[in-house]
Amino acid sequence: MTMQDRATASAFRGRSGSASLARLVVFSALIGACVLDADDRCSEHQELYDDKRCVCAAGHVFTPTGCVACGEHEVASPAGCVCAAGFVRAAGEATCSEPPADAGGLCGSDAGCGG
Repeated sequence: MTMQDRATASAFRGRSGSASLARLVVFSALIGACVLDADDRCSEHQELYDDKRCVCAAGHVFTPTGCVACGEHEVASPAGCVCAAGFVRAAGEATCSEPPADAGGLCGSDAGCGG
């Protein structure tokens, strides 16, 4: 084997070793990224259901950005957060509150009923 052949073979082994090292580093990083914590498999505000899937925790509803907590006097429902029994929402995004004491009562006159 000539000196040039030895240099070429050595250079080839060097590149092969570098490529192997690079593959090892990438593979190690991928393994580290796939570690599963068996005690904490769900995201924030979620809990494990039937040991198979994550669902929103009690008092939380699913949104496109994840599970969010319902507000004061609200309960979770399939339609989202709704007012708890005995509370009403005055407008679409308003907070749930107790209705006025005279709400739902009989009107003494048309003027008293807003008419």
